[in-house]
Amino acid sequence: MKQRIVVFLTLIGLLISLAGCIASDVPFKSEHGQTGISKYITEENGEYTLTLPESQKTLKLDDSEDNFVNYISDTLVEAAEKKIMEDTAKYSDSPHFYLSVNDDGELYLAAEVIYYLDEPDENVGCYDHEHLFFSERISNRTGK
Repeated sequence: MKQRIVVFLTLIGLLISLAGCIASDVPFKSEHGQTGISKYITEENGEYTLTLPESQKTLKLDDSEDNFVNYISDTLVEAAEKKIMEDTAKYSDSPHFYLSVNDDGELYLAAEVIYYLDEPDENVGCYDHEHLFFSERISNRTGK
């Protein structure tokens, strides 16, 4: 009888341990109710890419950005791309998208646009054009 109880308790302990391992693989749930990795993130051979929903531009996450994968919000990605596209629409150059980790510790969708001046200006660093930068947060790692 004691042997059966010991075996039973051992099995219960193993099941609890297994449940703990499985639970640790449960994806992050964001402030927007999103569970798991963003639908805009793909993983292949350990490398992650983010495909923007509107422009379909694909951005590779580098090693310093990989740790944001579980914190990237679909809602924030959609809003960020939309805002940047609206803000850059008045320029003839299409935005060049990239990812950036800002001082607040969050991942941002960023873009650069080259704005060509009507007349060259010696007071502008590039003389005949300016580099304009835009960025919007796409992660919620800090819970803000």
